[in-house]
Amino acid sequence: MTLVREPARPQHPSRVTDVLPTPTLPGVRPALRRLGERTCVIGLGDALCRDDTLTADELTAAAAVQGCRDYVFDLTAVLRFESPALHDVAALWRRLADYGCTVVVAAYDPGLVAELRRAPTESAGWELAPTVADALRDLLGRPVE
Repeated sequence: MTLVREPARPQHPSRVTDVLPTPTLPGVRPALRRLGERTCVIGLGDALCRDDTLTADELTAAAAVQGCRDYVFDLTAVLRFESPALHDVAALWRRLADYGCTVVVAAYDPGLVAELRRAPTESAGWELAPTVADALRDLLGRPVE
């Protein structure tokens, strides 16, 4: 007779990490996605640190060289951020607006949204939407100039 032992069930999620290895998920990387001739979505990944502001600048410059004038910045995947980095990116959005570009930012994490609202350049030429779909709807629903 062979005895089959059932695996132990974790008692509480916080205790699972003591027994099981934590799965490593690949991070969301910054990316540029073109939508037509003038519009693009720039995803800033899952973490926004001071080192990543250069990446945001590079992606924005690449989009501008390709003729983009309408930008959606996707912050919906951001899980960690540094306030100075977020303020640097908000300053980039302001510069884009000063150059006549349209900028809509998609973010829904309450802490991130609160920090965006505290940014020195808040509402200085850019809009805030809870999802990328809402940001695109807002952007594409505007009259063409």
